[in-house]
Amino acid sequence: MTAATAKGAARRSQVVAAAADLLLDAGPAAVTARAVASRAGVSLSALTYYFDDLGVLLREAAQSIAQRHLHAAEALLAEPPGPDPAALVVGVVAGPARTTAQVGALYERGLAAGRTPALATVLQAWDAQVVALVRRALDALGRDATHARQVLGLVDGLLVGAVLAGEADPRAVAVGGLDDVLDRLAPPRAGTAAPASAGQDQVEAGQLQQQHARGGQHHQR
Repeated sequence: MTAATAKGAARRSQVVAAAADLLLDAGPAAVTARAVASRAGVSLSALTYYFDDLGVLLREAAQSIAQRHLHAAEALLAEPPGPDPAALVVGVVAGPARTTAQVGALYERGLAAGRTPALATVLQAWDAQVVALVRRALDALGRDATHARQVLGLVDGLLVGAVLAGEADPRAVAVGGLDDVLDRLAPPRAGTAAPASAGQDQVEAGQLQQQHARGGQHHQR
């Protein structure tokens, strides 16, 4: 690869990354030629040199985000499960989306698949990928993954509902909602002790404190 070719490839990747950032932060409507050029720090003519079809750029941006999502989920799955199993499941579903705007944009991309042909194939593959990630998360937690698709649907609904309600932390809302029903949708496999939720840990800690207090009172008597 010549220096000129390498420079061109780097510039093209820069444009895709800028489009992906806009798609991640604000959804498909934000990915206009002028917005991408401004975000990438290139001229409009340079942008159209690499992408004369905005649909192609949108598709490659969606593929870039899917890869970011996969990397974020893989990093979570590589760590030992935390005390709250719902947090791992919500984490692999939401991926790098953390703010209310980013979570909202995540689902705007999904809705755009029906009216944006350039996104449809990418988002269909992405959906199958997220189902597989949820299944892996449930397996890692020692839970029945038969209903991984239903678990994903519930988390999707909780995240969207949190965005519509203007919640500051949609992921936390989704974790709380999933905690309430996870044992029914994905019960621990036979012979497996699933990690206790954060709420259960607090209850058990309180019970232990009460037992110690009663024991101290008994000794004093």
